[in-house]
Amino acid sequence: MSHVWHLVRHDLRAHRAILLAWLGVMISLPIVATLPWSDQVSAGFGVGAALALQAVRVLLGTAAVASIVQATSPIDDRAFWRTRPIAPGTLAAAHIATAAAVLVVVPILVVLTIAVLFGVPRTHWVPSI
Repeated sequence: MSHVWHLVRHDLRAHRAILLAWLGVMISLPIVATLPWSDQVSAGFGVGAALALQAVRVLLGTAAVASIVQATSPIDDRAFWRTRPIAPGTLAAAHIATAAAVLVVVPILVVLTIAVLFGVPRTHWVPSI
């Protein structure tokens, strides 16, 4: 298990630029959505900005996962990790853990933080089924 966390830390360090850009977009989305738009023109701009940020979020998230997975290809015989005692399953687990942390845990934390800051009642955090 320590190999997995070591590889997760390595992935986060190696791809920190794209991950920080994605995090910046994730944080700015709810901020743009909650800004007080005073007139029709600025409200239209706000909707356009939110849609553009949403598109950038999807593209950066896709690019981040692709770059993390492809940086250490599990099938390339010339990959650096193949000369080390790292099992392919360990590498796959590290990639899955990194992607889950970045694409699931971080957005949940951002949404919950914004909900707390704006006083959203806890009954609205998780919609009823």
